Order: sequence, then C-alpha cells, then structure tokens
Amino acid sequence: MGTAPPPVIRRPQDTVGFCMACNDLVRRTPQATCEHGHPAEIVYGALDVAADEAVPQLPRFNWAAFFMPPIWGASHGAVVAGLIVLPLWLFLDSNVQSAVYGIDAQTPLGTRIGVYGMTALIALLTIALMVWFGRTGWGLAWRRHYGDGDSDMPMAEFMRREKRWYWICIPFFFALLGLAIYYWIAFLPQTL
Repeated sequence: MGTAPPPVIRRPQDTVGFCMACNDLVRRTPQATCEHGHPAEIVYGALDVAADEAVPQLPRFNWAAFFMPPIWGASHGAVVAGLIVLPLWLFLDSNVQSAVYGIDAQTPLGTRIGVYGMTALIALLTIALMVWFGRTGWGLAWRRHYGDGDSDMPMAEFMRREKRWYWICIPFFFALLGLAIYYWIAFLPQTL
C-alpha cells in the first residue's frame, strides 16, 4: 500500500483574506494578520496567492445585495438581510399609503408633520441599510465561498457567479416595484 502524500501546509503570507476593517481583500502577514495591521480575527477566508501575484480586487459595490437584500442575503448566508429589510419595505409601504391616502386638508398640522416625517425617516433608514448591504455585499459573498479556507473555487468563477446575481436581483426588484406601483394605482384607491 502506498502512503498518502503529506498535507500541504499553507503559510499565511501565501494567502489573501477579506479584512472587515479594510472592506477589501488583503494579503496576510506571517502572523495571519491584515497587511495593514488589523488583527487576524477580522480577516476572513483564505485564497492561495503566490508572493509575486497581485491581490485580486473586488468591486466596491454589490448591486445585487443592494437591490434585493432579502433574496441575495438568504442565498449567501446573511438571512438577517431579509429579516431587516423586508419588514422595513413593508413598513415603508404602509407609511407611504398613510401619507398619500390618509392625510387631507382637515388633518391637524402635527399629525401631518408626524406622518410625513415618519415616512421620510423610514425611507432614509431603508435606503441606508440597502446601501450598507451593497457596500458589504462582496465581503459577505467572499466569506460565504472562501470563509473556511478550503474552497477550491477559482477567483474568476467566484466573480462570474456573483455577477450572475445582478441579472437575477435587479430585474426582480424592478418587477416588484412595478407591481407595487400598479397595485397602488389600479387597486388601492378603490379599497379606501
């Protein structure tokens, strides 16, 4: 019987990981820390990169994570994206409905300010969270695919897979938005 080859020992300085502080892929030091001095505990995943190779670059913004956090997040192990953004979308819809159909000339000024102010606040909060998911989306995707350090997926395939999500999430978002607008125009006024 032949003997198994000895396991390959991976040196930290031969890998890149995703640094949460830098929000980017970074080369690790021999101590496994970020090349910019951040601790190893916040550098996730490992991809082998030779010393003479450049560190792969991730785009700065993930449009799929921005437009559809509930679907994109659930498929990337970040279910919290849906648990936060989906209720905010529904709450925003309810607030906009109150602002458009619940306020009239006889509504007291304080109530009008409250309803409009709450609607604006929820809209800003929702957009801010969507932007946050868009900015951190590539890091979340990286952690999903390379987080255990054992993935053999080439970087080019990872990028192709993530960019396919654009073609799923962006049209789906606009289809849902179109259906919501159609409902608001065609059916909602008749129910009030």
